[in-house]
This record gives sequence, structure tokens and C-alpha cells, in this order.
Amino acid sequence: MSFDSPRKVKEACKKYGLRPSKFRGQNFLIDKNVVQNIIKACELGRGDKILEIGPGLGVLTDELSKKAKKILAVDIDANILDILDHEFDWNNVELIRKDILKLPNEIIAERLGRDYFLVSNLPYQISSEVLEKFLTQKPKPKKIIIMVQREFGERMLEGAPHANLLSLMVEFNADVKKLFRVSKNSFWPVPKIDSVIMEVIPRDRKFLSKEEQIIFWDMVKSGFRSKRKYLISNLDKYTNIPKKIITSSFDELELDRKIRPENLGLKDWLAFFHKIN
Repeated sequence: MSFDSPRKVKEACKKYGLRPSKFRGQNFLIDKNVVQNIIKACELGRGDKILEIGPGLGVLTDELSKKAKKILAVDIDANILDILDHEFDWNNVELIRKDILKLPNEIIAERLGRDYFLVSNLPYQISSEVLEKFLTQKPKPKKIIIMVQREFGERMLEGAPHANLLSLMVEFNADVKKLFRVSKNSFWPVPKIDSVIMEVIPRDRKFLSKEEQIIFWDMVKSGFRSKRKYLISNLDKYTNIPKKIITSSFDELELDRKIRPENLGLKDWLAFFHKIN
């Protein structure tokens, strides 16, 4: 059965005693056109394998199962997995009850191999953490197609003078682009805002060594600790870098001493890091 209408989703909820959880972001995709657009964006071959985070009521999972060799569908909600187990007769879908943030990438790679796709309608509450996990920890997916809240997707693409920790992390580790917008009416229950489909291609860029990256991101996060303050003030307060070195490096890089953290793009942050080191 395909739960592709509000009526069918409501019937399933009544049948299985399921109450969609706002906390878990359970707004179930019901729009077949959106599903087909996601399938096209994946550009799957018959030998491809997929990690799906949060399969919901299986509308996307079912279509993916017709295109891919194997799907590992992970959800923390046992009720959701019970519904999928009862309603669908898949022979290439493995259902796992697990918090995706606690499932090591190595375990995923053992099940799917190292060239897998990540496809997900990501709950807003864990969107940042999931992206960071799969962009900074190996083995990484070869392609990520995610549906996220529109504002979150826009934040992923922002650069100076509106840069943020999310956009800097994504730019450092991947190529990203917005594919298309998804109306809030494509879900039930209907969320408050629209969503977007994002394509993220992980890259192993050699900007910094592994050890340098730890120091670099500690510095960047310190820079964003107090967004209303000047960047020099944050770096002086929250890092061990002497203020004299901070200010002289700004001057040498021709950076305004009164800039705020969002005014620096990734290249500026890297230039500053190299300058102080």
C-alpha cells in the first residue's frame, strides 16, 4: 500500500495507533511528483545502495526500492518500522531501529559498501548534526540528496556577509546546490513552512591536515560564539591567540578590525588561520 494521500496516512495512523511526533519532525511525504523528482536527482543505477534516514511511511522508500540494489532504512521510532514491516514486502530493504547519530559510518559502510547514497527527508532537529556527521566522518556517502526546511537549505548556501557555521562547514567539505522547492502541502501533517531538496557531493579537500582541522574549527566556532560582537573580540576572549597577533594578522590581510564573524568567507578564515600559524 502507498500512503500517498492525507486520507491514507490518517487511516494508517488510526490502524496502528500512530500519532505523528512534532519532536521527531514526522511530517509524512505524500506527493508522488516530489518522490519522482527525488528519484531523478539521485541518478541511481541498479547496483547502487542507499542509506535512507527516516523512511516515514515508505512512500519514497518504496520507489527507491524499485531502482536500487539495497536500501538501509534507519529510524529511531519502532512504531514506524513496525508499520513498514507489516505494509510492505520488500526483499532489498533492511529496516534498522537506531539513532542515526549513534550509528558509526563504518557500520553503515559494512552493510552498504563505501559507495552508497544518502537520501533523506531530514527532521529539522537533527539536520545540522546529520550533515556534519556525514561530511566530516569517513567513510562518506558519494552523494547526498536531502529534503530540509527552506530556511535551513538557504543557510547552507550563504556566504559572506551572511556566512554561518553551517555554510562554512558545508563549503569546506562538499559541493552543494539547491535543486527545487517543495510545498508544505506535499506533507501530512502539513508543516508550517516549505522545504527544499538539496544535492550535496562530499569532497575530500586538502585545505588542512586532520590535526589542523581540529584547531581550525575550534577557532571558527569561537569566532561565532557572540555574533553581535566584533570578531577580534570573540577570538581574543574565546581562544588562546594573543590579541596582538590577531590584530596584526587582520591588518596584514587587510581585514577591517570591526568585522563580525559572518563577514568572513571560508577563504578568509583559511587565510587568517595560515597567517597566525
